[in-house]
Amino acid sequence: MSKKLTSVVIPSSVTSIGKNAFRANRSLRQVSISGNISVISQGAFAYCTSLSSITLPEGVKEIANDAFNNCTSLSTVDLPQSLYKIGSNAFADCDALTTLTLPDNITSLTSTSFERSIQLKVNKGSTTIEAIGTKYNYQEIDPEVYPISIGLNEDEKELVQGDTFQLRLNSYSGDATNTDLIWTTDNDAVATVDENGLVTAVNEGTAIITATSVGKNEGQDAPAFATCTIHVEGVEGDYVYTVNQGNVTITDYRGDDKDLVIPSTIAQKPVTEIGSYSFWSNDEMTSVVIPEGVVKIGDYAFNGNDNLSKITLPGTLKTIGARAFYGTAMEEITIPDGVTSIGREAFNTCHNLVRVKLPQSLTSLCPNAFNSCNQLTEITLPNNITYVGTNALKGIDTIYVQAGSKTQQTLDKAKISYTAFTKPSLITNTVPVLHVQDVTMQVGDCFDPMNGVSATDAEDGNLTDKVVVSGSIEPGKAGKYQLTYSVTDSQGASASKTITVTVQDKQNNQESDQKEESSLAQKPASHKNTDKAKGTNTATSFGAKLASVAGVVSVLSAGILVVLKRRQS
Repeated sequence: MSKKLTSVVIPSSVTSIGKNAFRANRSLRQVSISGNISVISQGAFAYCTSLSSITLPEGVKEIANDAFNNCTSLSTVDLPQSLYKIGSNAFADCDALTTLTLPDNITSLTSTSFERSIQLKVNKGSTTIEAIGTKYNYQEIDPEVYPISIGLNEDEKELVQGDTFQLRLNSYSGDATNTDLIWTTDNDAVATVDENGLVTAVNEGTAIITATSVGKNEGQDAPAFATCTIHVEGVEGDYVYTVNQGNVTITDYRGDDKDLVIPSTIAQKPVTEIGSYSFWSNDEMTSVVIPEGVVKIGDYAFNGNDNLSKITLPGTLKTIGARAFYGTAMEEITIPDGVTSIGREAFNTCHNLVRVKLPQSLTSLCPNAFNSCNQLTEITLPNNITYVGTNALKGIDTIYVQAGSKTQQTLDKAKISYTAFTKPSLITNTVPVLHVQDVTMQVGDCFDPMNGVSATDAEDGNLTDKVVVSGSIEPGKAGKYQLTYSVTDSQGASASKTITVTVQDKQNNQESDQKEESSLAQKPASHKNTDKAKGTNTATSFGAKLASVAGVVSVLSAGILVVLKRRQS
């Protein structure tokens, strides 16, 4: 054993301290002993001259010869009621130990167990008085009264790995004069506790902290005690988690990734649940991929993530909890087959949501599930829904259901309007046509990207208000810029085109105009206004000269797609 130890913690797995175990360890100042020790063997702490105090736990029955001999700094000793024997010279030459209160049940001690000058205190009527006899002077005192029962400030507590928490005595019964407690843990790999009740969370798991009165009253079978169950959440990287039956639930996320891919395993265990509130109110996040293996997304999991626009759900998912995606910026969502329930307000207030695909496995739509989704104008419900909560589909203009399905019966009972269909039929659907062309303008000119732009569709008619423009230009800086225009019809057919916007310095623009007029003059007349001859809308000027033939419209080829459309019954 090293002679340079300054402190020692003897764990609960140790049942005895052997002969001369720490003898002459002159640097040893602090010792913590578990409640499973029954014997302090001969010379165990002899000549530990820096040791100033020692508390022996309940369960210690014997202090052998010379156990604390020559511990010259030892001034405070707490002995347990379980003690019945103190050997020769056990506390000899402990010069700083001037007073000592002995427990009630000592039956054996010698005339050399203590220094003769020590002032011993014993409870009136105790067995110890007989053992002392005339060996030492002693003072009889009224016996300590211990609590009959005790209560702690917490019965159960959740901590995160690395956290600390102070447990304390909160209440007790009886006219106790001694309320001191002994603190122990049943799993120090998960949580430890010091002699004052300070708990430290070590690793993921559960531990029970027990506080036990230092003594019991006559007639009590055992000292009063109380427990607190400590649940420790583990930490790996940015994730806080718990483990249940070998499966991980993520309970918190501490990172700031914008595009987040959640791991499928944590602590080498599979992630199966996204816990309640685990990612909520995270405005940094713009996209998330939830891994295969996850079966449940808990309540409020991504609630209020204002910038979360792209969400990928796993095929293993079964349940989406209340407000799981409330108020997110998603534009579309596909719920995988296997999901049976969508919780209360799960997608409420998703103002950008325009497309939802629901699985045939779905049976329950809880209240307000898709309420206040302003852009969601139509939805097709699967066939097996048996419950639709209040306002689950409020604000959706067109609800399609299969005629004769369970869903139709459910909507009828709930008095929700819908459009029924029998079975899909084949029809043709043409691709939308975009009317947009390159632009040339002068530095400083005003620029409206939608000036002269239009989009049409054979089935849907005018789709100009559905055109989306991406890219940017700097009207105050000469150069060439690109803008991309795209449009999608109600059946999913889309068209797009990228144009070039040329911003010219003013001194160069006149030369460009002259060249363009000369070029126009040389073009054959048969090539002019061909689109007008077909009855197609012609793009107008953006307030600047066009780089190509004036009035010529660039039109995307109209392809034909075969798609499924519903036939209204």
